[in-house]
Amino acid sequence: MDAAAPPVTITQPSDAGRPAVPWTGADESSRPAHAVDVGIASFFRSGVASGGVVGLSPFVTDELGREVFLRMAAAIGQPTESGLHMTWVAGRLDTCSETLGNYAPGSGIRLDLCGGASVGAAFIGTSAASPAQSVPLIDLGPSVDLRAEIGPHAALLLRGAFGLAIARDQFVDQTGATYEVPLANVDLQVALSWTLSSAAPDAPLTASMRQP
Repeated sequence: MDAAAPPVTITQPSDAGRPAVPWTGADESSRPAHAVDVGIASFFRSGVASGGVVGLSPFVTDELGREVFLRMAAAIGQPTESGLHMTWVAGRLDTCSETLGNYAPGSGIRLDLCGGASVGAAFIGTSAASPAQSVPLIDLGPSVDLRAEIGPHAALLLRGAFGLAIARDQFVDQTGATYEVPLANVDLQVALSWTLSSAAPDAPLTASMRQP
């Protein structure tokens, strides 16, 4: 009687720069996938006008590797105080590290710790007290996201960011008073995101082979 040979592992080469991910080949749907999130946030930001600004911020996150990803966002907002004709626009780039909890799929909670910088400007319209103005703003600092899954692909996020302005200026408001942009600012957001998954990278395959 022929003796059964032990299982033999066949490994396919991975793409350059892509780590091999263990996969048994038993279930195609269980292969790890490259995840990209797209979303939209509503925000309040202090430190731009005396009463802050509110607006919308679309964003995209893209995985760099295991538990590390990039977050790219744009923002546009208007001041909360009436009478000041201002539009604030900015872009922000963060590098983030995620901390996963032990939850059932589709109902997990995740904490993301990030650090990055934003570049933007406040555009103030003409008023009786001053001509049109543009105020550049550059700041950097940490942020934290609390992400709660509300289904297989959707998630609700609460985000807080703290920034130090390394480039700031002053402007004249509609009353003629001079306002100086403060050194520190706080950004609070509520967001909804959707996860898009692409094909998984090449990975080792395990197969059982028997010799005659």
